[in-house]
Amino acid sequence: MSTFMTTGNLQVLLKNNYGELERLQECVEEFLCQHGVEAKVIYTMNLALEEMVTNVIKYGYDDADEHTIQVDIEKTTQLVQAVVSDDGHEFNPLNRATPDTSIPLEEREIGGLGIHLVRKMLDEVNYTRKESRNYFSMAKKI
Repeated sequence: MSTFMTTGNLQVLLKNNYGELERLQECVEEFLCQHGVEAKVIYTMNLALEEMVTNVIKYGYDDADEHTIQVDIEKTTQLVQAVVSDDGHEFNPLNRATPDTSIPLEEREIGGLGIHLVRKMLDEVNYTRKESRNYFSMAKKI
């Protein structure tokens, strides 16, 4: 699919397949490196984006059709903000209960740990649904 870069902004359009995750990571890393963002923030943003896009690919669609997932990234003087948008069915990952990490792994319910980690790693996370699209935004202070 395609990538658009302007001063301070990056847009990556992805197909809903796992092979696109590597391209997303490369685009994000190149963009943030060009804007002087430290490696720790780049790693955090890439990990969070991989988790959220993987969730869209895995759970967002009830068909085998090709869909487009849009990732927009903005770098300002104070933060890196990303928005993942998709046309999958409505799902707010922030409504999931926080997993009880004190319970042994083999006794825990499956799911929810990824969004829990995203919440812990980032400074802001939000979800909205507009015009049949999901918008998951996240930000990390720099």
